[in-house]
Amino acid sequence: MYVEKIEELYLAVVEYLETCDALITDIQKSTYREHETGYHRYNEATYYKREASISKIEMLCGLYFPEVEFEPKEYCISKMPAFWAATSGQFARKEVSGEEVVKKSRDHIDKASLKLKAICRDLMNSNML
Repeated sequence: MYVEKIEELYLAVVEYLETCDALITDIQKSTYREHETGYHRYNEATYYKREASISKIEMLCGLYFPEVEFEPKEYCISKMPAFWAATSGQFARKEVSGEEVVKKSRDHIDKASLKLKAICRDLMNSNML
């Protein structure tokens, strides 16, 4: 059962990373950009799936892996400034550098990937026979 929970955690981590990437990719491609205003909308299903994955990671760590330090605030949407810049109209009003905030958002995804996958890898290694 413990190994299954590690697998479940890893799948939640992958889902979190995939949905973060999808949200930023949609911004870069202007997938949900309103042509009249220049404001960006987003895929709500992807957004809520991302939020659910954070909750699932938090729950799994709390219930099965209390030795793991997981702080949900480190993975909140505000860590991806491109999302706020796109949905608030900062891109449309040219108040921020699109390249810069997208890079910061991609950096967050890369750092999150390294940290979360390391947690999973450490749990897997600690349970090897």
